[in-house]
Amino acid sequence: MNNYIKIPYASAIDVLALFDPSEEIIELAEAHHGIDDFVEQMRERQWNIELTMFFAHALPLREAIWWGYQCLSSRDDWDHDEHHAILSAKLWVENPDEHHRRHAELMMKNVGLDAAPGWIAQAVFWSGGSITPKGEPSTEPPLYLYAKAVAGAVNLCAILPDGEHKEDRFAYYCKMALNIARGGNGIAEAIKA
Repeated sequence: MNNYIKIPYASAIDVLALFDPSEEIIELAEAHHGIDDFVEQMRERQWNIELTMFFAHALPLREAIWWGYQCLSSRDDWDHDEHHAILSAKLWVENPDEHHRRHAELMMKNVGLDAAPGWIAQAVFWSGGSITPKGEPSTEPPLYLYAKAVAGAVNLCAILPDGEHKEDRFAYYCKMALNIARGGNGIAEAIKA
């Protein structure tokens, strides 16, 4: 049974078909068809990076970016520009229009892609619409490119700057994803317990 009302897929295999997981992950999904069981098996093995990629693809677009935003917002060590890049994701989720998408592109360019805030802004920019500069022929991003950026943002947020808190962060971010997948809002304060 799938207890995750926000995940529109019947099985873990359906989600894995959206990206290129390892053979180990595919074998695990084949042995544990249900999403609930598969997620629990991933958590037990602490395959955190892979589970992050799974959730980034399993959640619908806006929910995936919201999850990334919530993960990054759970930390308070971002500089001014990084904070604004993170905020650009929230603004787009609240109003997913072209203005907010292009604003996120500017925020990404402002902070770069060396840390999580740039990647969450990149996810917004890759959410749909042309990825070429204004005035040039339109080119849509490949399907699920945004999900790779969300996963990159969450993984970098958990690991950087020194990996010291990565296990706790991954566990916390997984709780957020599960909360969102079950129809919650994933807000950090609501799931601390």
